[in-house]
Amino acid sequence: MTDVVGLYLNPPQQAIVLCVDEKSQIQALDRTQPGLPIKPGRCGTMTHDYKRNGTTTLLAALETLQGKVVGECHERHRHQEFLKFLYRLDTCFWQCGLAQFGILFWPTLSLGF
Repeated sequence: MTDVVGLYLNPPQQAIVLCVDEKSQIQALDRTQPGLPIKPGRCGTMTHDYKRNGTTTLLAALETLQGKVVGECHERHRHQEFLKFLYRLDTCFWQCGLAQFGILFWPTLSLGF
């Protein structure tokens, strides 16, 4: 564990360290009616009922030294979406010349390969 924290705090030269994680089955919900606005002496309100709009999957990467976050939402949870996300990380970090190589950590990735 201390080796991983050490990589985050002091990465090798010309390297970038990313913490990658995913959250699947996020419910995309919408309120059935708009909430009432805030007025003097009363807080804003929302209805208790909602409409389901399916689920989404969030993929995110954190670059700890600069605090840059890259994230994407996808309708499906497959390896194709994860590969698209890796290509996006490639364009965001390596093709821009920010690093020559990268180290990725993802603690609980479940893509069903």
